[in-house]
Parts: sequence; structure tokens; C-alpha cells
Amino acid sequence: MKKRANHEGQTLENKIEVEIQQANQAIAQLRSSITGLKSTINSVAKDTGIKSLTGQINQAKKSSSEWSKTWSVMKKTINFSGIYLAGKQALSTLKEMTNASIDFTETTNLFEVSMGKVVNEYGNLDREASKYYLKASDFQDKLTEKLGINIEESMRYQALFNSMTKSMGLGANYAYILSENMTKLGYDLASLYNIDTESAMTKLRAGLAGQTEPLRELGLDITEQSLKPVAESLGITESIRNMSQAEKTVLRYIAVLRQAQIAQGDFARTMDSPANQLRIFNAQVTAFKRNMGNLWQGILGGILPYINAVMMVINELLKMVAKLFGFKVSNQSVNVSTSIGADDLASDLGTASDNAKKLKNQLMGFDEINNINLDNDTSSGGISGGSIGGIDQRLLDALKGYDNLMDSVSNKATEIKDKILEWLGFTEDVNGELKWSWDNMNDIAKILVTISG
Repeated sequence: MKKRANHEGQTLENKIEVEIQQANQAIAQLRSSITGLKSTINSVAKDTGIKSLTGQINQAKKSSSEWSKTWSVMKKTINFSGIYLAGKQALSTLKEMTNASIDFTETTNLFEVSMGKVVNEYGNLDREASKYYLKASDFQDKLTEKLGINIEESMRYQALFNSMTKSMGLGANYAYILSENMTKLGYDLASLYNIDTESAMTKLRAGLAGQTEPLRELGLDITEQSLKPVAESLGITESIRNMSQAEKTVLRYIAVLRQAQIAQGDFARTMDSPANQLRIFNAQVTAFKRNMGNLWQGILGGILPYINAVMMVINELLKMVAKLFGFKVSNQSVNVSTSIGADDLASDLGTASDNAKKLKNQLMGFDEINNINLDNDTSSGGISGGSIGGIDQRLLDALKGYDNLMDSVSNKATEIKDKILEWLGFTEDVNGELKWSWDNMNDIAKILVTISG
């Protein structure tokens, strides 16, 4: 029994050894297969460029990362540019609004002066003396409401027509009639001939002044041959040339109204046309800008005097510093000998004389100027009434001065500038030049300028 058991134990041990050997062989074969597979993969990668492709993919990833960073910077730049452009556009729009508001203010002043607005000593409107101004204001309000035009333009047109005709000798009543009707006609001509309103108004003003070509472009003729039948139809036999300027103006006005019958009311009849609707739209845009500008014009008017005062102070200081550095503007026509020596002056005069001779030699005979002496003696056929240099003395006696009221002006910016300069310790000498009022400051300034130079 014991011998049989030993035999069975050896048999089991042998089987285990056999299985271990088989397992080792299988592992060895697996290693060999893995090694071969690795070799095959390396070979394939070498032949197909997979390894190179992997490097390219890695490089692409790196480039993509760099591009992401670049794009981030670009987005920031784009955002900054957008902010800059938006700010620039906002400032431009703000400037347009301000200009529209200022234009309306200036036109209102022109309209009031031309139409004769009068206020009493208490600043209240004198309605009797301002009857044409009130009449023109009512007309402008109605014109704006009915036709939707830009009131700033229409006020300016009527004011110019009124001032022009009054300066030619028409009375206030007739000047107003002409100004109102010419304003109406200008809008109708612009509508009929599809031109801008400014051009139509300019042509009408030129025609009233006697220029025939501008109105001829609109089919209107105001030449003497065309005005004569109009005058005869009114029972006037006087020669057109002998008429006064005021009479000619009225005659041209009547002729234009008669010839422009086809344009009468064209703007109102064709208001719904695209061209007129576009005119109305542009007028409303201008009115919008003007009203927006009016909202903060008062604030701007309160700030600008201080800004102008600061700029004046800076300019005064710059001129003073320039003078300290030795730069001084001098009048070259005064004391020439103090700037140049006598020899230099003589040399310059000699050179000028030589140049003048050379120029004269180069001139043709018809280029030379012959001086004509006018006979001022009235007894020998001269100008009656006496004359000086060929001008009638009566004309010279009629010369008068012109007062632009500048002596009564109180400039707020200038007052602020003077206060700032006084606060900084500056005073003006007898020549109006700045100097420091502090003791020895001028000498100290010169020393500092010399050292810095």
C-alpha cells in the first residue's frame, strides 16, 4: 500500500511540472509575438509616416494653443477699437447736435433783427413796433406745421430776402410781402425742378439782384426785354434803365411770379412724393438734432467761458516763456536801421534796385503802366463839387464811422482769464506784457531760463 501511494504522488508531481513547462512555453511564445508585433508596428510607422504624422499633430496642437492666445488678444483689440469708434461717432453726433442748436440760435437773431423785433427798456416785446416780426413768426409757424420744413432754413431765407429788399430802398411793408412770397416760391421751385431748397433760394436772390443766368436755368427770364412788357402792362412807359434799383427789384419780382405760375403750390400738391417726403424727413432729422442740442446747450454755454479762459492763460504764459528765451516778435517796418546796419541797408536797397531794372527790361510794352493825371479843376471840365484823387468830395464827406459796439462788450472768458493770472501772481506792464508781481521773480526766472538753456 505504501509503495502504491508513493507512485501516485510522483505521478501528480510530474503532471504539475509538465503543466508549468507548458505555461512557460506559452508565455515565451506570447513574448515573442508581442516583440514581433512591436517590430511590425515600428516598421509600418516608418514606412507610412505615422510617426511623422504624430509629430505634426503635436505641432498642430501647439500652434492651435498659440492661435487661441493670439485670438484672445485680437478680441481685446477689436473690443477696444469698437469702443474707440463708438466714442468717436458719439462725439461726432454730439457735435452735429450742438452745431444745429447754435445755427438755430444765430438764425433766430438774424430773423429778429431783419424783421424788426423791438423790446422796451424792461425787455418786453413792443407789439406795435414789432408787427412785421410777429407776422413773420406766425407765417413761419404755419409753414413748418403744414409743410414740415426745417424752420431754421425758412427763417434764414425770409430774413435774407427781407434785408436784401429793404437795403434796395423798399419800405418795410413791401419788403415783408416780397420776403414771404419769395420764401414760398423757393420751396415750390425746389419741388417742381427737384433741386435742393438752398439752390432755389440762392437763384431767387440772385435774380432779384439782377443776375439773369441763375433764374434762366429754371426757365425764368428777367432780362430788360422781358421786363419791358411787364412794365407796359402796368401802364409804366419809363425806360427800364432809368428806373431806380428798388423799382427794378419790384419789377423783377412781379415778372418772376408771373413766369413761375406753373410752380405755384407744387410742394403742397406733391407732398406725398418720395422726393418731398425725403425733404421732410431730412428736416425732421435736423429738428431732432437741434432739440437734442438745446437740452444741454445751457450747460455747454456755462462751461465754455472757463475753458476759453484757461486756453487764454496758457497762451499768455507761452508767449511770456518764449520772450524769456529770447524770441520776440518785432515790427520790421519800424526802425529798420536798429535791426540792420547802414551798410547792409544800402546793400539791400541796391539789390532791390537792380532787380527792379531787370524786371522792367523783361516787361513788354503793353505791360507798362502809364499814369494818367486827372484834371480836378471843375472850371476846365473836371468833376463837379470838387474831388480828391478822382473821387467826388461829396462822397468823401458822406463817409461815416462804423460802431460794432466792441467797446461796450464784457467778455466773461477774458474776465476769468484776468482773475486766474492775478491769482497766479501775474500783472501787465504799460505795454500789456505779462510779468510776475512777486519781488525778484523776474530775475529768478531769467536765471532759471539761462541755466536750463
